[in-house]
Amino acid sequence: MALRIEKAVGVAVLLAAAATAQQAEVRHRHLHGGENGTLRVTSEGVTFDEAGKKKDHSRKWVWSDIQQLDLRRDSMSILTYEDNKWNSGRDTQYNFDRVPEDFILQIRTALRQNLRGRLVEMTPKSASNDFEWKAPAKLSRAGWRGSNGVLSVGPGEVAFEAARPEDSRTWSIADIESIATSGPYDLAITTMERSGFARASGREFRFQLKEPLDPARYQQLWTRVERARGLQILNAYKGESK
Repeated sequence: MALRIEKAVGVAVLLAAAATAQQAEVRHRHLHGGENGTLRVTSEGVTFDEAGKKKDHSRKWVWSDIQQLDLRRDSMSILTYEDNKWNSGRDTQYNFDRVPEDFILQIRTALRQNLRGRLVEMTPKSASNDFEWKAPAKLSRAGWRGSNGVLSVGPGEVAFEAARPEDSRTWSIADIESIATSGPYDLAITTMERSGFARASGREFRFQLKEPLDPARYQQLWTRVERARGLQILNAYKGESK
């Protein structure tokens, strides 16, 4: 009887593990062309099994192996801690395209939960679309053309839908480092996103608002960000004190 129970429990565990794993057929972009393979997201991390002549490109990353994961409408990039011997010792980035949109939607929650501050959602498609207010805005970029779009704010996230897709972003409130304003037509959001040749962390997104920002709305957003940051610090402190 005990053996039957143990088998039943074992089967249930395996089924639960299988249910939490998501996978899709994608293409790993090479310097020239690319090769198809299977990309999986599990409770432990991300794996890629490449077929064809480049089987040695297959990889398995636990969550702590990922410096940053860029998520787009139909592609994904994973920045790792591996040295790139062909590029002055910079860290290696793996780029995948032809990623199914439904797969992107399926893995979004798992990525958010496990890549706090290291997930860059280059898409305005929200997990909830539960926004409280929206405002037309322009994203300013030093030395580059700005990008017009719509800034949307909800209880759990902030999104910017830009005319240029690469400038779109969705941030969980918990992944915003800070917000600031210098007046009713200005809003700055700082995140942990790595950018530029040096992959420097701490990127500021400064918006020129086309409508004045209600002080009460700004205060509400500021409070949510600070509260989330405070909880993170408190949880980290509790973890260290154990």
